[in-house]
Amino acid sequence: MSRPASLLVLATLGTFLTAPGEAAIPRHLERLLAEPSAWGRNTLAALSPVQTGVTAARSAGDILAVYYDPSDALAFRVSLVAPVGITDGRAYFEMNDYRVAVLLEEGNGASQSLPAPLLGRAPFAYNRVLILDSRGASMTDAHASGRASPVASDHATSHLDRGWMAAAIEPGDQAPTRALVISYSPQGEELDRILVPLGAQLLPSGTTNVAFMHHGNQGLAYSDVFAGRPGAEASSGFDEILRVHEQKNIPGNFHLSALLQSSAEWNKQNGDPLDFNGWLRTGVTAGWAGMITSAYGQPIMPFMQGAMNDWAISRDHAMVQARYSYDPNVAWVPERVFLDPATYPNAGVIDWSGGHWQANGVGAVILDDSPHCQGHNKHQIHFLQGNGLRIIPRDGDFTGKLHTGDGQGALNILVNEANSGAGQYRITVYADDWEMAAEVAGWQNTFPNALETYLWMIDKCAVESAWLSTWKLDPALTNSNFNGDTFTPTYGTYGGIGDVNGYGGNNNAWYTDWAGYVPYVTGGNGNGTYSGSGGNGKNHGQLWNDAHASLQSAPNNKIRETGW
Repeated sequence: MSRPASLLVLATLGTFLTAPGEAAIPRHLERLLAEPSAWGRNTLAALSPVQTGVTAARSAGDILAVYYDPSDALAFRVSLVAPVGITDGRAYFEMNDYRVAVLLEEGNGASQSLPAPLLGRAPFAYNRVLILDSRGASMTDAHASGRASPVASDHATSHLDRGWMAAAIEPGDQAPTRALVISYSPQGEELDRILVPLGAQLLPSGTTNVAFMHHGNQGLAYSDVFAGRPGAEASSGFDEILRVHEQKNIPGNFHLSALLQSSAEWNKQNGDPLDFNGWLRTGVTAGWAGMITSAYGQPIMPFMQGAMNDWAISRDHAMVQARYSYDPNVAWVPERVFLDPATYPNAGVIDWSGGHWQANGVGAVILDDSPHCQGHNKHQIHFLQGNGLRIIPRDGDFTGKLHTGDGQGALNILVNEANSGAGQYRITVYADDWEMAAEVAGWQNTFPNALETYLWMIDKCAVESAWLSTWKLDPALTNSNFNGDTFTPTYGTYGGIGDVNGYGGNNNAWYTDWAGYVPYVTGGNGNGTYSGSGGNGKNHGQLWNDAHASLQSAPNNKIRETGW
């Protein structure tokens, strides 16, 4: 005969219900019920594909992962995709009174019919059913009367705000071999299910990796990017991104453009209580911030002279190193443009994009998966043909889904990688302008749910750390598991500004239009052509070359530096 149905422990605050005189809860079990990080890799029993394109209410009952730890008792944890709405914060799981049933096969099952209000049959005869909901938990013994044994709601709490519930029960007569986990509504509508092997059959699900990178764009005067838009400081700004990485201790990769670095320093020296550069230094020291470099002034490098590109990379690298005590080995390519003078699209191109990084302390650059890495896995770190510069593909789909508020879709990319069988050899990289996730600089109108979705994803990385590892990009370069191919990238730009046809399309039409334009100051007629009088008729390209030649021949002092 099986033991009486009894629920020992309900998480998630670690409340332990015992009869008088019973021993206190073991520390390990207490941690399991209170801390998601206590569930190690060996406790992950199953990882379920995420339902995409469904309502927020449906996503609240979507099972993400099931964990099992029998070391002190039979401890179960069920992670859900979004029991609280990702963008609206509504408690859908609780307000709809959803529940999760864990049916246990323990060798001498009494019933195969699903417990009410569910209809149908389980794939095995089960012994006991553990029911988890927002108020607590109960357990039913299929051999007994079928009556549940509830736990008082004032002792039954859940971490639904962070997406998981857990409980521990006494072992039965035999160790469980399988579990069927079902989420459902009070009306008996099944929301999701997953069949989970346990015990000796436990086959831990896969793992995968992710990295997050933000590039803070230009600005030398007043800017609201650091602390957020006036009137919306609590729901926008670079600070919201830094804060979540700091609070959750999830590594992030950050580049503050050289001009923004100077702006932040100016703010600090003029009484701003937010020392943004100091905050980044603190993150470097604490280990949750990795710094990225780029090119000073964010020039569109293929159209610049090589000497200018060398100077811009060197200055940005030196500023990051000096200001944050971090030697950056990874760079954000300005405008994400990678071109070659000898390869279409090459109009106006005078410098090869791969030629100056390594000489200035940079071993890797972040490029778009499309078009630059077409035909190569976007979740590996590759090598540039010829000089070995590392190429880190930016996953445009993953990045875009986070911007548009499709957190479920972004999470599903990571789950699919983990379940692919090669997840440990893959890294998914989010990378874009910091302003987008921070909902500043006008991006709040284009992506009104970007910040909420990003904050949710970072918390998911913290809660699901047993299968989802988050990386700084510098150490990722040294992990041979991520090594990919050696190839020459497809030249061009990201799709929004021209794709394989270059900057502005039609063989870099934006650049050639600008370079050939004669401004008013040199006698232009307002249409970009020379009027025939009142100036020397030089176009923008010629004026730039004149300025460059003058700077090259000027004494190397601070005035020349300012000119650069």
